Amino acid sequence: MYTQTLRISPKRGNTALNKIQTGNVKDKRGFKIGGFNKISEEIENKVKIQIAKFPTHISHYCRNNDVAAKFLATDLTLIKMFNLFIEEETKDKIGFSTYKSIFYKNFNLRRKPVKDTCNTCDSFNIKIKYNDDLKEQYKLEHENHLVTANEAREAMKCDLKRAKNNAKLKAVTYDMEKVLGLPKLPTNLVYYKRQLSIYHEGVHAGSTDTPYCFIWTEAIAGRGAQEVGSCLKKIIDNYLVQGKEELILWSDSCGGQNRNIKIVWLLKAILETHPCLKTIYFKYLIPGHSFLPNDTDFGKIERSLKYQIRLYTLNEFKQVLENCSKKNKFVTCEMTKDDFLGTLQIEKSITNRKTTLILRKLAGLELES
Repeated sequence: MYTQTLRISPKRGNTALNKIQTGNVKDKRGFKIGGFNKISEEIENKVKIQIAKFPTHISHYCRNNDVAAKFLATDLTLIKMFNLFIEEETKDKIGFSTYKSIFYKNFNLRRKPVKDTCNTCDSFNIKIKYNDDLKEQYKLEHENHLVTANEAREAMKCDLKRAKNNAKLKAVTYDMEKVLGLPKLPTNLVYYKRQLSIYHEGVHAGSTDTPYCFIWTEAIAGRGAQEVGSCLKKIIDNYLVQGKEELILWSDSCGGQNRNIKIVWLLKAILETHPCLKTIYFKYLIPGHSFLPNDTDFGKIERSLKYQIRLYTLNEFKQVLENCSKKNKFVTCEMTKDDFLGTLQIEKSITNRKTTLILRKLAGLELES
């Protein structure tokens, strides 16, 4: 039956029966020898030593104790590192896949992000490098600068955390995203045409981790201090829960949009007319070290836009914002002309005294007209 059904010779059947009778039967199905191409521990250690030689940097925006990752140079790739190892160790044979697995298994290294750096830090680094006489002094000043920047960041985190536990406190961060354009088309000709600019002011609430998006086009308004202040008024009027007595505003130190007297005037007028709000604090991060939760929100938006091949209207752009995050949904508000306020009337009713003019008056100097 076996020989006819399986179409095998009687010899194979007899051999199987003899093995069963003698007990010399081993199931070798799926059995693999393996390990013949495994590299030695010595070569693996050489790879680790070579990778550890590459200089690493701490990210400009990730100077936190809870971030263990370090960054390699921007132009350094894994294939370049592998080729350098092959040039150094000509006798040791190793494949790129093995080199890659050792890298990811034993190191938490990334390519350094291409972002704006701090002018003060860059200036100190140049002074420390090329000025041996005052090297220690510049190092100390640089460390003090980093300590101040870190203290400001910790203060922002503390305020955002307090807002979650204090029913009378509201802490938000606000920033404006880079200018985006409509329509978004895969046609090459679009890159050479004038597009309609979209302005997006992002506000991140610390108590609920909710991102708010205020969007408008250049046909509605510009992107100056009054527009930013109008967005802040919008969130205070529409999204500030009743019973909040204290509002803390964190932003970067951009003078044209966030850190100027027009914002102060506008919010001072809002404070005087608000039914329950008693205090508004303006707080700013150190220039060059101003990474905000809004920047993370903007990253999610830009990643979502990469998957959108065609966008024609502001309403379609608004739908992308609303669907770009699954956990913390973006609350989107399309601004109209009536939503934007000016500070001209406030400026006429308030005297803006400059510090330099006051000092000159006290010194009895003649003022220029």
